[in-house]
Amino acid sequence: MVLGSILAVLGPLAGFLGGSMAGHADGGTGLSPLFLWMFGGLVLGAIGAVIAITGGLRWTRARHSRQARSETDQRTGS
Repeated sequence: MVLGSILAVLGPLAGFLGGSMAGHADGGTGLSPLFLWMFGGLVLGAIGAVIAITGGLRWTRARHSRQARSETDQRTGS
């Protein structure tokens, strides 16, 4: 969850920095390095966000199931 959050924040920043350093290609009809770096950073940021959200959901579900199991044990006296 923490690593996903860090990747979600730093991925687009790294893409912007790499794209700024690569610059824009003069002429040509292909994709410019600026676009490729920025797009790659956005993709990495999206992957990081998915990892962070998935980790948060798993953590929340585990916490709630542990609390429910604890309450059931208290009611039954086990």
